[in-house]
Amino acid sequence: MDYIPSDVTQHSEFIKKYPKYDGRDLLIAIIDDGIDICLPGMQQTSTGIPKILDCFDFTGTANVDTSTIKEADENNFIVGLSGRSLKVC
Repeated sequence: MDYIPSDVTQHSEFIKKYPKYDGRDLLIAIIDDGIDICLPGMQQTSTGIPKILDCFDFTGTANVDTSTIKEADENNFIVGLSGRSLKVC
């Protein structure tokens, strides 16, 4: 199954021109709570090595308390828990 919309992104043309530009020799750390490591497309790279080297489930670990509601001041700033002023855009 192809997970990249090749027509829209012109992925097929790019790979024809640069066949080795497929992410090989790169190591990327992803911190995400929505990755499904069981998907077939997540198993191996184009050169046959494992795509996922390690996986940790941080579900529920250090959840951020979002129950406090703060109003921005007239200049669109709020004061965060650290005491720093944060600009709300």
